[in-house]
Amino acid sequence: MTRDYARPAKRASSNRQAQKKTPAKRARTRNNRSQAGTDARNIWSAPSFSAGVIFGAALVLLVSYAPGVFEDTVVAVRQQVEAPAEEIVFDFPEMLQNDTVTTDPSAYPAQFPEEDPNAPPTEYMIQAASLRAYAAAAALKEDLIGVGLAASFERVDVNKVTWYRIMVGPFASRQEANRAMTVLRRRNLGPRLIKLG
Repeated sequence: MTRDYARPAKRASSNRQAQKKTPAKRARTRNNRSQAGTDARNIWSAPSFSAGVIFGAALVLLVSYAPGVFEDTVVAVRQQVEAPAEEIVFDFPEMLQNDTVTTDPSAYPAQFPEEDPNAPPTEYMIQAASLRAYAAAAALKEDLIGVGLAASFERVDVNKVTWYRIMVGPFASRQEANRAMTVLRRRNLGPRLIKLG
């Protein structure tokens, strides 16, 4: 017979003692072992049982009430999605194209100040710019004449400093002077209106 060296050899005395045990002793040993295991299981069974009861109650509540909550939410979302947006209609452009507007010009007469018929007519001049260099003043005068404005410049001494004022005009009415000022502003000049007489 071969011998297994990996396993320790069993003592003969222990085998003999095991054989000498009576069935009553064996039963007592089994009962003692099972009672020790039951005590250890009782320690862990109370919290596990409580957790199971709480989890089961929560699950029952969730299953019983969740469909109603989710159904209300789904219905509300469906109503928001399915509600058609009101179409905005603009009728004003068609009204302008297809309708005519009648007005009475005599309802709002133009208010003009009363002028003295014996007074001389009022004229306007515009000072387009004031430059210190003669060459720059001459070039600006030529540029304004090129766009159709009656421009000239004059030499003025202010505090012993020579300036060249570029003047545009004269204009017989305020409307003509305003048109010329618009042209000057578009050319990045700061015109100044001067009323003559």
